[in-house]
Amino acid sequence: MGRKLNEALNIAIGTAGGVLVGTVLSRWLDVVQRPGLYGLSGAPWWLGLIGPVIVEGAVLALLIAGKIALRRRRRRKEQEENDEES
Repeated sequence: MGRKLNEALNIAIGTAGGVLVGTVLSRWLDVVQRPGLYGLSGAPWWLGLIGPVIVEGAVLALLIAGKIALRRRRRRKEQEENDEES
C-alpha cells in the first residue's frame, strides 16, 4: 500500500507542479502576444494570477506534506522493526 501511495503522490505532485507552471507560462505568453490589451487595464498583468497560484501552490504544498509524512512513517516503521530484531 505504501509504495502505491508513494507513486500516486509522485504523479499528483508532478501534475500539480505542471499545472502551476502552465498557468503562469500561458498568462505570460498572452501578455507577450497582446501587450496592448493588458496595457489598457489599470491593474498589473500578474494580478489575475494571484488566486490560481495560491490555490495551486496550496495543493502542491499539501501533496508534498503528505509525501513527507509517508516517508517519516515508513522510516519509523523500519526503525521499529530493526529495534525488535536487535
